Amino acid sequence: MSFPCMVDRRRIAEDQAERALQRVSEQDKFVVEQVASASKWLTASLLAVNSAGLIAAVGSGLLEEEKFPALLFVLGAGAALCSGVAMQEFYNNISPVLRFKEAYWLRVRQRGSRSSALERRMVRRTSTPWSLAPPLFGWLSAILWLAGAVALLI
Repeated sequence: MSFPCMVDRRRIAEDQAERALQRVSEQDKFVVEQVASASKWLTASLLAVNSAGLIAAVGSGLLEEEKFPALLFVLGAGAALCSGVAMQEFYNNISPVLRFKEAYWLRVRQRGSRSSALERRMVRRTSTPWSLAPPLFGWLSAILWLAGAVALLI
């Protein structure tokens, strides 16, 4: 004989698991498609503008007098490449977390019970040091490009 309260809790947990599985699947798809696509485009653009700045600095003849603008563009290109590498590391670190979330919610759907300790652990594992690195390197690259352009004009 099962009690109505227990059946309701199990059904609620199963429904929550089903919704969570859909969210995890959508998050994984978003990370793979959108974030990867945007980061490739942004990294390539930052690398291109910094390389163009370096070419402009070399071609202008100012490089013989002042090497500082060229240095800024080289550092900007390096920061753009670091942004791409950091994005790869971020994705490499977040993929196992998404798989862990999916496995957890499959287990909840099968068993009908949740674990608040595991859910807290999943939240903590989502925040990695690599999650800040790509945008920081990207902004650094853009700032170095801007500083190099200003240094060329001065």
